[in-house]
Amino acid sequence: MKHLYSTLLICLIGSFATAQVGLNTITPTADLEIVSKASLEAGEYNGVILPRVTALPVSGDATFPTANQRGLMLYLDTTDGTEGIYMFDGTQYIKQENAAPSSAFYNDGSTDFATTVDAEAFRTGRTRFGRDSSTAAIVTIENETGASQDRTTLSVTNRHTSSVGNSFGISINNTASSDNKVGILNNVSLSGDGVHTGIENIVAVRDDNAPEVENYGLKSVVGDAASTGTIYGVYSEVNSDAAATAYSGYFVGSKFGIRQDNTASSAGYDLTTDTGTAGQVLTTDGAGQATWADANTPATIYVKATGSQSSLSNPNQNNSMDDWNDLIYATEVVDDGSGYDNNTGIFTAPVDGIYQVNSMYVITSANATVDQFGIGIQVDPDGVGGPSDFDFVLISEPNHNGNGEVYRNLHTTVKLDAGARLKVQLKMPDNYGSVNLNTFEGKNQITIAKL
Repeated sequence: MKHLYSTLLICLIGSFATAQVGLNTITPTADLEIVSKASLEAGEYNGVILPRVTALPVSGDATFPTANQRGLMLYLDTTDGTEGIYMFDGTQYIKQENAAPSSAFYNDGSTDFATTVDAEAFRTGRTRFGRDSSTAAIVTIENETGASQDRTTLSVTNRHTSSVGNSFGISINNTASSDNKVGILNNVSLSGDGVHTGIENIVAVRDDNAPEVENYGLKSVVGDAASTGTIYGVYSEVNSDAAATAYSGYFVGSKFGIRQDNTASSAGYDLTTDTGTAGQVLTTDGAGQATWADANTPATIYVKATGSQSSLSNPNQNNSMDDWNDLIYATEVVDDGSGYDNNTGIFTAPVDGIYQVNSMYVITSANATVDQFGIGIQVDPDGVGGPSDFDFVLISEPNHNGNGEVYRNLHTTVKLDAGARLKVQLKMPDNYGSVNLNTFEGKNQITIAKL
């Protein structure tokens, strides 16, 4: 009976071997199909274990396969680093390795593929984002057409927070070229009926910056001391029809300067932002400030007046404090600017500028042991107020000892806007009802000259 079963099994195996074979399936779809078990018992595992060998057959051995066995697979079970699955290709065993890494980028400084998210990577070909373009640059970013597409094609945010070193949103270095070079070429198309802006630059400025901290909306440095040819720091060309309002430049701010460098003391001048009045001309004060002035205003303003009054009363005597009184130089010797009133002793600046003021007086005698006599220059900046709107800009008030003449003088320069008023005052001790003044021109005078 055993022999009958064995013969039957052999016949069955022989019969199945000529057909497709299935394990765990009665409907194999390949020469051999193995279906995994859905439920495994303890110690059971899905999969196929290849035959394990401790050494691969070598050419010449009786066990070395022939070309007919190409595709044969073994598992080399060793501990010397060669362990793994090997496949016979008809002539040799080849170890099945992991696929070689591939990437569109290389690690910086090599031709190894960049395969990590923090690699310093580069590539040599052109890169296009958004659309395929045969005219692509090294990097091309172009969104698709359509109203639903993104409106921003490139957004750059620099989140660098260190206070050490410079930060750049975009750094462009345009080097080798023998033809024209353009750092940024910006082309805004004609389509669209909204506002068209070539470059819109918004720079936030801190409100606690130190005075020496400089802030620039747009900074352009072109050439150096050895540069030749025609050089433009800013070139602006506006083309329009005759009916359009076209500005090649439009500036809003409190100052507009033209100088040889970025220091206020350099050669050049600041243009005024005042409108001026009809018929006025633009003039400079020679100290870096350009202003509007009447066309008939003399280029030189010079005033000289002397004191013809022999005494000066103190109406505020005995008010327990020393008193300041207006000093009037009543005799005009020269007045090229028609700015000095010899009735009130007040000079009114005809134009903006820097004025040099020299003033002096001599009291014929003083009769106290120690008295304090002074001289001061007061200015009313806007020229529209009363006596209380004058403020001292310079004072000299030393003590006087004993009898004899009292000599006081002041020399200063002061910036006056057109219409500002200036006057000189004499300080006398409170116990004086009046003082006698020397009327000699050389001892009692005022001179005012616009620089």
